[in-house]
Amino acid sequence: MGKTFAEKALARAAGLAAVTPGQVVDARPDMALSHDNSAAILRIFRQLGVSRVRFPERLAITLDHAAPAPTTQHAQNHAEVRRFVAEQGIRHFFDVGRGICHQVLSEEALVLPGQTVLGADSHTPHFGWLGAFGAGVGRSEMAAIWATGELWLRVPESIQIVVNGRLTAWATAKDLALTIIGRLGADGGLYASVEISGPAIEALSLESRMVLPNMMAEFGVKNAYLAPDEAVFAWLAARRVRSEVRDQRPEIRDQVCGGRELSDLEFQVAGRQSEIRDQRSEIRYVEGERSPVGSQRTEIRDQRPETGYVEDEGRVGGSVPSPVSNDRNHRQQANRSPISGLKSQISNLSGGALP
Repeated sequence: MGKTFAEKALARAAGLAAVTPGQVVDARPDMALSHDNSAAILRIFRQLGVSRVRFPERLAITLDHAAPAPTTQHAQNHAEVRRFVAEQGIRHFFDVGRGICHQVLSEEALVLPGQTVLGADSHTPHFGWLGAFGAGVGRSEMAAIWATGELWLRVPESIQIVVNGRLTAWATAKDLALTIIGRLGADGGLYASVEISGPAIEALSLESRMVLPNMMAEFGVKNAYLAPDEAVFAWLAARRVRSEVRDQRPEIRDQVCGGRELSDLEFQVAGRQSEIRDQRSEIRYVEGERSPVGSQRTEIRDQRPETGYVEDEGRVGGSVPSPVSNDRNHRQQANRSPISGLKSQISNLSGGALP
């Protein structure tokens, strides 16, 4: 019987041949993410009686949530984190101004398909857009990861959502995410591994794909997964070369949600009702008029994502290679990098431990 993505990813992270939903494993993440809350994590870490983090090369810390520091206490916290980073030799450190943690780790190619990322941030499922297992954990758990390099996790059950068709001219990936949450409930994905696939997902720009797993945190998921394709591998190749990644493409067996056409997808607005499950509001666009939302009148503007790649700015440590602009350059860029073979390697391998 085939394995789901979560089963493959956590078996690899735990060094096991196979795992099953409900099994508790000791997982060793490839990357452990924290941000300004690193100061609070550090205080817990010091109570554990250890002086050195277990794997400094697997830690990534960004200062982004309170940036620039709004108070003297925040400034002191930032200074404490900087001292800790220097003391521990943590090289994946991104200071104020570099960007938001999930964006930064993606752009730095610190996360690759099939890897496991645990982060002290609830939106760590974001890394599913790269085909990685991303899950949020608490501060105490992150302190334990700093000290031991691992954390126990329960293998989640899986839900597959297949999306057919294409987004309409005025609908965005955010509307799709809110539709999924609105139809299945704010707790519909509670501690589940949600895999989203289908022609509609393949047609999305990479920027739009990033939205879906990030928003699935509001669905209660443990992680969310989009299978990586040529565009994802080329995007990674333009940023950093890594070695082989094995096949993590899953076969779903736990739960399947029926496919859905997108031609009638309406705009979605998250409401403020205490009953989150029923928070979805529909907006219909009337040409030449403005649609009221609450007490305000909001002009609906074209939110269609641009195609292609946007050049990165402000990268730490030097300039960023210019993104490829057409298929020919795309292939030439990929051919110059060992990571260009990732997709073909994935299609030929069957989920053992990554190197």
